[in-house]
Amino acid sequence: MSILDVLALCALVLWICLPFAATVIQLLRLLWFWTGAKADRGRRPRFTGLVLAMFFSSLAATEILHVEPFLTLRYLNPVPPEHRAAFMIGVLVIALAAWIWGGLLWRIPRRRAGC
Repeated sequence: MSILDVLALCALVLWICLPFAATVIQLLRLLWFWTGAKADRGRRPRFTGLVLAMFFSSLAATEILHVEPFLTLRYLNPVPPEHRAAFMIGVLVIALAAWIWGGLLWRIPRRRAGC
């Protein structure tokens, strides 16, 4: 295994673990939103793009992680084994699109109703 393989594996593991860590942070922010003082609790956290990114990252994790929930998902995956690398890259791109759509990477101005 070369150093490039190790770096690619570390990047994929980071790509998969990052949405789970962000979910924990957002849940802590939601807890602060519910229990904090109204003056300093801020806006309610949004979860849509984050949950989609976590879902698609979990699909990509079926090819990397060999622990139980991912092994069952890997067995149920209808993609042929020779096309699994392209599948993994595709779902990671969709996860990135979910991060962007959810406004977690940068803020995209949204149109308001009636504008």
